[in-house]
Amino acid sequence: MRVSERTGRVVEYELIAGPATVPRERVPIGSSVGQALLGARPGEAIALTLPNGRRRRVRVLSVEAGSPASPRS
Repeated sequence: MRVSERTGRVVEYELIAGPATVPRERVPIGSSVGQALLGARPGEAIALTLPNGRRRRVRVLSVEAGSPASPRS
């Protein structure tokens, strides 16, 4: 899943079923960030609460087919 931040920075996240590992762009589905991204669709604005408590708003640019973050049915 690719998202853009307000600053214009583009970040790619991979949702995973297990615990997070390096790099930090691998996000467990059970985490607060994973839950916010799960089921997101391109064009949606998503509010994320990071593990350090900071909040960030991102816009979903794309979701790879077959990804756990595929659009909701």
